[in-house]
Amino acid sequence: MPRVLEFTVPASYEGKKVREFLRNGVQVSARLLRALKNQPDGICRNGSAVHTVDLLHEGDRLQLTLPDEKEHGTRATLPMPLDVLYEDDDLLIVNKPAGLAMHETHNHQGDALSNAVAYYLQQHGRSAVFRTVGRLDKGTSGVVLCALNKYSAAKLAGHIQKEYLAVAGGVYEGYGTIDVPIYRPDPNKTLRAAGADGDRAVTHWEALRSDGQVTLLRVQPETGRTHQIRVHFAHLGTPLVGDDMYGSRDTRLTHQALHCARIRFTHPVTGEMLDISAPTPTDMAALVPNVRTDIYIREAKTSDCGALARLKRRVWEETYRGIYPDEKLDNFDEDAQAQAFADLLVREDVRLFVAEAGDEIIAYMACGAPRRPFGDFKQEIGLLYVRKDHQGQGLGRRLFSLGKAKIAESGAQEFFISCNLYNLPARGFYEKMGSVLAGVFLDGNDKSNAQVKYVYRI
Repeated sequence: MPRVLEFTVPASYEGKKVREFLRNGVQVSARLLRALKNQPDGICRNGSAVHTVDLLHEGDRLQLTLPDEKEHGTRATLPMPLDVLYEDDDLLIVNKPAGLAMHETHNHQGDALSNAVAYYLQQHGRSAVFRTVGRLDKGTSGVVLCALNKYSAAKLAGHIQKEYLAVAGGVYEGYGTIDVPIYRPDPNKTLRAAGADGDRAVTHWEALRSDGQVTLLRVQPETGRTHQIRVHFAHLGTPLVGDDMYGSRDTRLTHQALHCARIRFTHPVTGEMLDISAPTPTDMAALVPNVRTDIYIREAKTSDCGALARLKRRVWEETYRGIYPDEKLDNFDEDAQAQAFADLLVREDVRLFVAEAGDEIIAYMACGAPRRPFGDFKQEIGLLYVRKDHQGQGLGRRLFSLGKAKIAESGAQEFFISCNLYNLPARGFYEKMGSVLAGVFLDGNDKSNAQVKYVYRI
């Protein structure tokens, strides 16, 4: 049965032509518009056929009957089970395993993801056209977005945010960007290379954890060149584990350690923001085990202030009960702390970052101008708190590395960090990160609030 889309005309298109609303208001492509015009009842207004030059009125209901594409379908030859992550009338999102080709080629006849999706759709009485928005290499696993009609495909093209997990054959820390062009040395081969004569390619990465030999990275490609992530890390001398095409000698995997873990986009019809994830394959997760990949670091928002205050109270309880006087902890004022965070967020000289698991904030860090000056130092990392049940997962290192990078952007070559004298885990962490003890300072006569100052040189 053909897909029918319905749109309500807003006041801004009162008296405008149907064509103008379809092209500019709901982004119908020129090609699809021609197909709709040539189809009986392809474009209707309030249930009756209409011409594209007719004028619209606010509140009109415009129906589009999309062309049936069954005669152009993909061969439905692979009855394999699909790991369906999301499905509706316009989209089908699946988790592709590594080793499965996306499309049929001379080496893959009838055994590609396209054949499996076509079979799945056919079994559900739907058009068997395989139309993906973007693609994954055969050896790459993860989220694949299939548009089930031409309207959805055209509207989504170039508007998908992708996030990958990769294991590179080297040690990385913190954050970085690779901005190196990519070209095709031999037009008869799929192999790519990095070099000045290529097309611009930009890859952003964050190190999640390293075992001293390989590193699990979260990677966000800004551009979409063929083999971009694989080529960029090979260019740095750290090809992805298992990627023998680009020089990896690590044979623990028979394919590159690359997984499309997450996509985010606006639904082409409903306008809903969708965030779809696929779990890390077990063989790839085993390379750097015991890492939670669902924890994200972002800048804090005003709406976070209450959660930040509650987290600070919890961390204080976990860290300082028995060190601070009970009265000080029992009288912790969450409202006042929330306001303090709100005041911090409006300052231009301070950045506040949070670590989030699902909808829960589990750690935070501030960096920038010091709250309490110390010597001639103009920058500080302060308020670095990680909830106790999430310690040992590398969150402190990730936040510290981010703060260091943001301070370095300001041109500073050094900064200081402070913590309570009795916060032994924090002190051990700062020393492990390379900070140097500068001194211990008392706040009046309250010895429980003695502060330790550390200096870090970038």
